[in-house]
Amino acid sequence: MKNLLTFLALSVFLPTISFASTDQSFQQLINKSIQAGERLEMPDQTYMVLKMITKGSADNSDHHDYFSSVGFFSKNVFVASHVEVVSEVWTVNDKKNWEIDQWIFSSDLKGELNWARHGLVVESSGGRVLSTQDFNPDKNEQMRQWTFEMTKVKDTLLP
Repeated sequence: MKNLLTFLALSVFLPTISFASTDQSFQQLINKSIQAGERLEMPDQTYMVLKMITKGSADNSDHHDYFSSVGFFSKNVFVASHVEVVSEVWTVNDKKNWEIDQWIFSSDLKGELNWARHGLVVESSGGRVLSTQDFNPDKNEQMRQWTFEMTKVKDTLLP
C-alpha cells in the first residue's frame, strides 16, 4: 500500500482518453470496492481499495494490482467520484533492490479513462525510494494497457 501512495504522489495528469465500459461489470467492481474494500484515508479524499497480490509468479516477480473507488463519506455513506487502478510488477535487480514497473489509471465512474501514467520505481529492500523514471506512453499504449488491466481485474474480482 505504501507504493500505491508513492505512485499516487508521483502521478501526472494526462489528457482524457475515451473508453466506456459496455457492461455492468465496471459498476459491479465499484460496488464491490465500496462494500468490501480496505479504507485508505488521504487528506482530501478516501480510497476504498480492492487488492490482488500474486507472490512469486512463474517469471520470479510479484504482481500487485489495486482497484479503488475514490471519493468521500457523507452522512456515513461513501460517494465515489472516480476510479483509480494501479498495476505493479515487482522484481529484484542485481543490487538486491526492488524494481517496480507501475501503471496507474484514473477513470470516471463509467470507465472512461481520464489519464494514465507508466513508470519505474527503484526501492531499497527497506522501502526507501532510490529512483523513479517516467515512460510517457502514447494514447494508444495507454488504451491497450487500460483494456488489459481492466480485463485482468474483472476476471480476478468478479464471479
